[in-house]
Amino acid sequence: MIPLYPHVKFNFWSEINTKYTFLNSARSALYLIAKKYNNHFFLIPAYTCPTVLHALKQAGVEYNFIDIDNNLDFDIKDLSYMLEKYNNKDIVLVPTSLFGFKTRDYKKKYPDIIVVEDRAQGFIDSKSSADFQITSFGKGKMISGFGGGAIYDINSILTKKLQELGQSNEFYKSFLFAFLQKIISRVWFLLEGTRYDPEQSKKLDIDVIKPYRLSKLKRVWILNTLKNSNFSHRTKISNYYLQNIDKKYLFEQKKGIPYLRLPIKKDIKYSGLSKMVDFHETFIEALEKRGKELVGARQVLNSTCLPAHDLVTLEYAKKIVEIINE
Repeated sequence: MIPLYPHVKFNFWSEINTKYTFLNSARSALYLIAKKYNNHFFLIPAYTCPTVLHALKQAGVEYNFIDIDNNLDFDIKDLSYMLEKYNNKDIVLVPTSLFGFKTRDYKKKYPDIIVVEDRAQGFIDSKSSADFQITSFGKGKMISGFGGGAIYDINSILTKKLQELGQSNEFYKSFLFAFLQKIISRVWFLLEGTRYDPEQSKKLDIDVIKPYRLSKLKRVWILNTLKNSNFSHRTKISNYYLQNIDKKYLFEQKKGIPYLRLPIKKDIKYSGLSKMVDFHETFIEALEKRGKELVGARQVLNSTCLPAHDLVTLEYAKKIVEIINE
């Protein structure tokens, strides 16, 4: 996944109060949760980033997959089946906000289940009742801080453990990379989806996960970026796609949301378009574990992702819509 044009405000001196704990990555946050609930059984989407698998495997927990529906949320029938199948186990459910899609509030529906909302591709939702929410500030995310994540622990279950973690002094490298990214993003955007795409790997290689807290400078920098960023352009482009693309190519997306990317049910190639090739790793393992076809996950896996970031002009969006509908 290439780094998109970042919403970076170079402010790292204005302190902001927060209920989030900032870590080196979202997978570190999930890893810590999995270590805490290492006697639980984890249920995750059949279409998700393989870093989720890596975190669960390194934590040594059991897990299985659930198919997804046209809303890119858990398929309710498949979820019910899996909950019944593992009704003798304590469950941790990991609903995922894919591309920024809304997810159901599963904690209200299943109050006895631990719910960990994976919002690495979106934002933490203060209205959610989930036990934990995690998000990412890595490359290609809504806020690209070149490494970093956050965990919102609504019941302060991990407070002591998080406080015991070491703290990184790294900041200036991320700051420099973000600055350079603003320069190279225009070229990178044009290459994405072409044969010159600089990132065509189909498997993410993840080192041993070693959680630590971010430095104060980097934490404050990210918080100020979150506070000051305007996602109206991303929302405008997303809305244009949704209003003008033939409905047969769309998933059940709602308007008025700043999507990270917009998946469509058509295989097309054009500069700036992408496919989540890394997600194949998760899907293949899901097929093996479930021993059945996972229709919803496969449909998203085969989709083409439309960009919605700040480099996407209305003229570009019109051209993409024209290609899709022809």
